[in-house]
Amino acid sequence: MVGAVLSSIVVPFDWVTPRSALDLGLFCLLGLIGGIGHYFIIRAFQIGEASVLSPFAYGQLIMATVLSWLAFGTFPDVWTFVGAGVIVASGLYITYRETRRKVTVTRDRPSAES
Repeated sequence: MVGAVLSSIVVPFDWVTPRSALDLGLFCLLGLIGGIGHYFIIRAFQIGEASVLSPFAYGQLIMATVLSWLAFGTFPDVWTFVGAGVIVASGLYITYRETRRKVTVTRDRPSAES
């Protein structure tokens, strides 16, 4: 909701009314497909573990890069790669930290035989 409200601030300055029923239909289809996609992401996190689902975010980075190159002819600059590197490094660090944490918790937990 915050993103929708904040991005709506620019609407009075840059609004272009859809020119045809096809444009309007495509906008509605875009909203529907986006909503369904978000629903599936929410369901995935309700059913599965975040550690299993998080690698799919890296796939989104790769696909966004490929699609921007194919559809718009643009290739990311160095700062985009720096940002993607920060995201990947953060994910790897969190995976490492949680793995170490599980080992420590498991090791410290008394066994059922004691």
